[in-house]
Amino acid sequence: MRYCPDCGYEYNAEITECPDCDTEIIEFDSEVCSSCGEVTPDHMTFCEHCGNYVSEPRKFQFTVKTQERDVVGACVICGNWIHEGHGRKDNNKWFCDEDDHYQIYEDWVVLFTAGVDYQAHILKATLESASIPSMIFNQKDSSYVTSSGDLAIIKVMVPKDHLAEAEEILAEINFNEG
Repeated sequence: MRYCPDCGYEYNAEITECPDCDTEIIEFDSEVCSSCGEVTPDHMTFCEHCGNYVSEPRKFQFTVKTQERDVVGACVICGNWIHEGHGRKDNNKWFCDEDDHYQIYEDWVVLFTAGVDYQAHILKATLESASIPSMIFNQKDSSYVTSSGDLAIIKVMVPKDHLAEAEEILAEINFNEG
C-alpha cells in the first residue's frame, strides 16, 4: 500500500508525489484490524480507525515491551493509551476521557455544529484557506421549514489528524459578534 507520510492519504502505484503537499509517496506493509476490518499500517499496535489492538500478537508484543497490562486501547482522536476503567467505547471505537465528547464518522470528526448555512460555509472556507480539508454535512431539508431537531443540524467536519489545528482556527472565529 502506498501513502503520503505527511497527510496520510492513500495513492495508487503510479503516483509518486502527493498532489496536496508535494511529499514523496512511500510504501508500507499493512495488516487488517481484527476488530473493525480496516487496513492499518504494519507497524501500528492500535488501529487508527477503532483504537483496539490490531491483533492478539500485537497486544502481546505491546504488553511485553511496555509492561502496561491494563491498557485496553488507544483514543481514535489523540492516540493516547486508554487504561482499564477509563475512556469510553462507542460503536467499537475508543475515546479517552478528554475526547469522548467528539462525534466521529470514519476518520472525520465533527468540529462545529451550526444552525445556519452561512456559518458552516465561512468556517469551511477559512479551514481550507489554512490547508485543512473539511466538509459540510447538512441534514436540512429545504422542503420542510424547521429550525430545531436533527433536520436543522449542519455539521462541519475535519479529518481527525487535523482536529487540533482546526480548533485553533475555530477559536479565532466569533459567530456571535454582530
